[in-house]
Amino acid sequence: MMHPIYNYPEGLSAHEADSKSHNAHRTQTNNAHLAFLPSPTKPDSLERVQPIVVHNKQNATSRIIFESPDIRFGLWECPPESQLWSIENTIGPAPVIALPWTAVVIDRNNRSRSLMDPNSVAYYCPNELYKRQLASTKGDLCGFVSPSLPLLTTILEEAGLDTTNNSTPFKVGPAVSWATAAHHKLARLITDNNPPPDLVTESVLIEIARETILAAASNSRRKPRQYRSGSTARAHTDIANRTREVLARSVSDTAAEQVRLEDLSRQVHVSTYHLCRIFKQQTGESIAQHYLRLRLRTAAARLAWSDHTITSIAHDFGFANHAHFTTAWKAEFGYPPSALRSTDMCFNDRARN
Repeated sequence: MMHPIYNYPEGLSAHEADSKSHNAHRTQTNNAHLAFLPSPTKPDSLERVQPIVVHNKQNATSRIIFESPDIRFGLWECPPESQLWSIENTIGPAPVIALPWTAVVIDRNNRSRSLMDPNSVAYYCPNELYKRQLASTKGDLCGFVSPSLPLLTTILEEAGLDTTNNSTPFKVGPAVSWATAAHHKLARLITDNNPPPDLVTESVLIEIARETILAAASNSRRKPRQYRSGSTARAHTDIANRTREVLARSVSDTAAEQVRLEDLSRQVHVSTYHLCRIFKQQTGESIAQHYLRLRLRTAAARLAWSDHTITSIAHDFGFANHAHFTTAWKAEFGYPPSALRSTDMCFNDRARN
C-alpha cells in the first residue's frame, strides 16, 4: 500500500522547496529503472523520467513524479526485505492519500490496525506514526497524492468535514474505481516520458484527492448496525476484517486464486450464511461484489503497466474470457479495458459517473 516517507529535495527546507516548485515541474528523460513497477513492458531496459524527488531509506523508495503548488504525486515501494517492516515509520510534513497496489496491514501507533488493499484508500495526517505488517510477497506498493493544506481544507469543507486539524477525520476509506485506473494511467504516462499537459495532470490529481475524500466522508456517515453487546460488535468487525484479509491475500498483482465461499467461511470460523450477512452489514457490500472489485482494481495495474493481452489478464484474474472481463470492467469503470491503454478516456468526466 503506501506510506510515503515524504521528503523535500536534499538540502532544501520546506519553504525553499515549495518556492522552487511554484510552477509544476517534471524532469527530463533518464534511464531510471523503476524496478518496483508491476510487470513492466521491458523489465531489462526501461526509459523512465528521473523523479523530482527520490528518497531511499532502509531499502525503500519514495519517488515524487509530479508536483505543483497544490498537489504532489508519487510512487512508493517498500520491499519485503526492508527494515521498515520492523520499526516505526513516520509520514512526512504533508498530508498523504495512499492508493494501495498490494495488500498491507497498517498499525497506527498501536491503536488502529487496518488491512489496506486496492479496495481501500489510506489517509495520513502530517508527521503521523505507524507500523506496517507484511501481507503480500511484493511488499508495500502504492501510488500517493499529497494535497496542499489549502486544497485539503477546500475539499474537507465541500465534504462538510472539520478543517481544524489539517487532516481528514478518517484513516481509511473505500477505493474509487475511477481514481484507481486514472492514477495508474497517469503514472505510466509520466514514467514513460509521455505525460499529459500539466493542466490535465494537475486537474486529474486534484479530482483523485477530491473524489476519494468525498467517498470516504460518505462512507463514514453510513450508520452501522446497533448491537446489544460490545463483544458481538467486535466479533462481527473481526469476521469482516479477516474475510477481507483472506480475499486480499488471494489476489496478487499477477493473478487471483479461486476462492470458494465454504472455504472462506471455514477460515473465519462462521457459517456461510452468517458470513455473508455479517460482511454485508459491516462493509455495505456483498462478498461477491467486494471480491469482484478487488480483482478488477488489481487488474487495472496489469492493464496500465504491462503489455499482456486482455485475454490473458482476464484469465489470470478469474474471468472466463475476454468478453466476461470486458463486461465486468465496463460496468465498474464506465469504459472498456482496452481504452485504459489506448486512450485518455479514464481522465474524462464520463468515467467518473
